[in-house]
Amino acid sequence: MRVTVWSGFLIRKTMDAAPITSRLLLLFFACLVHAADIPGGHVRAGVATNQMDDLSDHLADLAFSLYRGLIADRPSENVLLSPLAISEALAFLAEGSGSQTRTEILSALGTTGREVWRDLARSLSGEEGQLHHLATGSSLHIEKTFGLSPKSQNHSRGDGKGAVRIHAVDFSNPQRAQESINSFIGRETRGNVSEFLQSLNTSAKSVLANYMYFKGRWEQPFARRHTVNWRFQVNETLVVEVPMMFRAESKELKMLYDTNCSSTVVRLPMNFWLNNLKSGWAEVRLPRFVLRKLYPLKTILKPTGVRTLFTDSADLSGFTPHKKLGLQALHEAILEVDETELENHGAKDTMLDFSEPQRIVFDRPFTLLIYHEPTGAILLMGKITNPAEK
Repeated sequence: MRVTVWSGFLIRKTMDAAPITSRLLLLFFACLVHAADIPGGHVRAGVATNQMDDLSDHLADLAFSLYRGLIADRPSENVLLSPLAISEALAFLAEGSGSQTRTEILSALGTTGREVWRDLARSLSGEEGQLHHLATGSSLHIEKTFGLSPKSQNHSRGDGKGAVRIHAVDFSNPQRAQESINSFIGRETRGNVSEFLQSLNTSAKSVLANYMYFKGRWEQPFARRHTVNWRFQVNETLVVEVPMMFRAESKELKMLYDTNCSSTVVRLPMNFWLNNLKSGWAEVRLPRFVLRKLYPLKTILKPTGVRTLFTDSADLSGFTPHKKLGLQALHEAILEVDETELENHGAKDTMLDFSEPQRIVFDRPFTLLIYHEPTGAILLMGKITNPAEK
């Protein structure tokens, strides 16, 4: 399995919020269309079936809708989300929902095929060892006195790879409920996602935890000894120091995360490449950072029209007969980028040459997109405005 990270680099003198937001979207679309060479701007690489092909299209549509909503509300902040994790959670909820709740969820997904989502989750789950550091999934925590429907029993046992877990919790003691949920998620992710639930709503009697943690491996790693503190221009008035990784004499357009399973693509805007770059070698400087973002799903899903799920009218009767669940739904995305020393091996992706030495320095806000190349499923989308902030 291969996962690709696209990143766009912003070069501009005026860093006011609105133009940056617009430019970010253009960079994503430009990179995606150029990379896949597919009309419509969707990433669709090596898909196995028409059904999976359709899924990647629906996921791309949903991903950009969610991303646009987040950056519009947070023009000067770091943004990171996992469209794949969110989509899998919605597909799971659609299975146990009814009436208006189900209608809104299916409309957001654009597809009714739960099996194809499950197959994709199993594919990723089965290759977590190859990705080295990937944890993605969801768990639904329901007040233990509410009771579970027969359909929920398999989920409570966690049958099958990619299965969403259902966990009975005593919400009568909010502090203990929070600790129980965090402990459960910590075990499920082998400690990669810790302290997920930072506070429990007073009215909450159920919690949907949705997450993705990703730390890949470079095919050609950055040498740790070359990492130095570097100035990063957040905006016209703010400059921060960040650990900047360095690799000399690189002619890669794609910098790979572990040849067998994933890759990282770091790009400038396409018009910059076409107008300014020639064949030759380049130096690459990229910040080392850890980004962790937690959002209420109610906020993320606002552009999709999924609203009933977060009200007392929510119908999740496929999971529990109890009404008024007081659902608190959260999404967390975590991305770690570091030098990751690893022996270079395997085949290379397409290279781009330069005619004279160039320096590619990611010292201003940039965007990134990580997708699963065989299916085009988007794992992570993000805007790195300030890598010094986690």
